[in-house]
Amino acid sequence: MRLPPRSTQSRSSAASDVYKRQDADFPEIRLFHVEHQLAPDGEKEDCVGKWVVCNPENLKDFSAVGFVFGRKLYKELSTPVGLIQSTWGGTHAESWTSMKVMENNPLYADVLKQYSKEKVSREKDKCKVPATLWNGMIAPIVGYTVKGNIWYQGESNSVRYEKYQEVFTNLINSWRKEWNQPDMPFYFVQIAPHYKQPAGIREAQLKTWLGGLENIGMAVVTDAADSTDIHPRNKVAPGERLAAWALAKQYGKKIVYSGPLYKSMKVNGREITLDFDFAEGGLRTPGNEPVKGFFIAGSDARFYPADAVINGSSITLSSTYVSAPVAVRYGYGTFFRVNLFNKAGLPAVPFRTDTFAPDTYYRLFADSEIRRFPEAWQLDHGKRLYFGYAQGVGCCAMLQVWKKTGDRRYLSLIHISEPTRLGMISYADFCLTKKHNVLEAGCLARWPGF
Repeated sequence: MRLPPRSTQSRSSAASDVYKRQDADFPEIRLFHVEHQLAPDGEKEDCVGKWVVCNPENLKDFSAVGFVFGRKLYKELSTPVGLIQSTWGGTHAESWTSMKVMENNPLYADVLKQYSKEKVSREKDKCKVPATLWNGMIAPIVGYTVKGNIWYQGESNSVRYEKYQEVFTNLINSWRKEWNQPDMPFYFVQIAPHYKQPAGIREAQLKTWLGGLENIGMAVVTDAADSTDIHPRNKVAPGERLAAWALAKQYGKKIVYSGPLYKSMKVNGREITLDFDFAEGGLRTPGNEPVKGFFIAGSDARFYPADAVINGSSITLSSTYVSAPVAVRYGYGTFFRVNLFNKAGLPAVPFRTDTFAPDTYYRLFADSEIRRFPEAWQLDHGKRLYFGYAQGVGCCAMLQVWKKTGDRRYLSLIHISEPTRLGMISYADFCLTKKHNVLEAGCLARWPGF
């Protein structure tokens, strides 16, 4: 994923300092941009590009995240920095992986078949032919002396997130082998919260980081996300957080380079206490606001929002709806708002402690609506209609959950206050009945004991 600075200048005040002319002239930072080159038939020996000086004009078509990363290194180290950009938006990791790694491995069988050169007809999909970008944009620079790599990709692999840890690990190992640098640094950005990006892709990236490879690290950007924009406009956060990894690990700077990382869990009655790494100096929220983003569940695997109390580098969770908690999730979903940080101002890493089976579509949908509209729990439904289109869709999903499973969880969260000819049903159901002329709620009203 790449977005040049000129595309973001007027759209993000958070990142505006990246593009100020007085902070973009660095004669000792040099830029090399590998031009796009597809090569589905085999590895190329050369590519098109040239070294240019870092200045506002030359930055117009260069990665904003890459520039921020390089600028941070230069300012901290006072040494010349060279940046090589080889990027193509909307591509999966298999495009950047050598065919030697994939051709006889069943892990890649579906991608090799779906995106074979013969089957891809749309021009915009040709960049997804396996190995085509490795062949055309990485193979020509293999052997070039580099200190390490930064990587910002994963969205296009989210449909196969269960394979991504192995796919990404294979890519890292193969690049290191080709460069003959077995410990070549590889630092990457975790995919930001987004309504189309499942929790599984971020979890796969976390597992890659914690999977045992040396010299890899992950920058978290949960605080820089946009629910509908797959390219978060704040480029300072990912760029400087990637730089923190390199400065700490490759250059020996005594700085914090990761946000709080879940370490361990202890259950005490109705409460769960979590301990974190990278929490020196204590956990905190901006302005000491209440902690957001934690959910806990009992053995029934139903997650409820948790009240959270910070105690130094640990946090204690509880919920009136969970009497015997066994599992915790934080920032585990598509798009979410979370606010837990360490003293250095780095955001906590999203995680879950459970290995529960994936939820059904209906359950996921209903739960996501509760996450998106938690204030609906406290509304006085007798005063005004609250459930508009989006909430109505969520309510439909909840109705399906009730009908299919008999789970009465949501009944306790929505006032049953509106009489209708069908009997006493929740106001949410009443809104759906009135607005959409549907009688789905009728089957609920007729349940024994409803």
